[in-house]
Amino acid sequence: MRKGALAAGLLAAVVTLAAAYVQVGAVAGELAGRRGTPVVVAHRAGAALGPENTLQALEASIAAGADMVEVDVRLTRDGVPVLLHDSTLRRTAGVERPVRELTLEELEKIDGSVPTLDSFLKAAKGRVPVMVEVKTGDREEELLRGVIRLIYANAMERDCVVACGRLAPLERCRALAPELGRVYITRMVYPGLGRVASAQGYSLDFRRANGAAVVQARAEGRGLYVWTVNDREDLRRMAALGPDGIITDNPALARALLDGAG
Repeated sequence: MRKGALAAGLLAAVVTLAAAYVQVGAVAGELAGRRGTPVVVAHRAGAALGPENTLQALEASIAAGADMVEVDVRLTRDGVPVLLHDSTLRRTAGVERPVRELTLEELEKIDGSVPTLDSFLKAAKGRVPVMVEVKTGDREEELLRGVIRLIYANAMERDCVVACGRLAPLERCRALAPELGRVYITRMVYPGLGRVASAQGYSLDFRRANGAAVVQARAEGRGLYVWTVNDREDLRRMAALGPDGIITDNPALARALLDGAG
């Protein structure tokens, strides 16, 4: 089976709440040709393999065998969704300028490596699914609508998952595009989360991940990803725990360990 078709199957499974764990777990193993192992998700497009959230990192992660890539999205002053984790360019470009105060043209003059979400989705289409983390803050609704619009404009609604660290944007996403997969980024999975209908999956700080979290996610019919796992021993421990996906800066190392070559 072609990888593109399998990727679509994975994302379709994520958005099916009733049997999310069974379907995500089964299709994830099939996707990678390694049934029973978690999928490898390249954090910030593969931050250990290239500059984070860039097309260069995307290409390196695909070459390394990543099953999915995760990126962070913010909005420029002129309303363009771009890939950037921080609210300013200080860490990545040495310039203390908030992204929200820059037009796309001004941003590109400072750091030409920052891609738009549109260009990133076009580069990923048919090659690897994308988890799009919507960074919260100013103009949250505008950003969310922009992300949804671009996902559909690129015909990637079956190859994208929307992730967020707040439930309100996920609830809005459910209202605006109910067929899109939605993942809640959290530092803890607790029983009360089971009542939340806005997310079909959890993305959990791996330091809080344990057997109880896996059991709860499965009992609720939700997928479970763990982040951000970079150390070799941590990767082995998380793989043994059995989440649906492992989010890592180094998909090459994770892939080698899961394949038994690391």
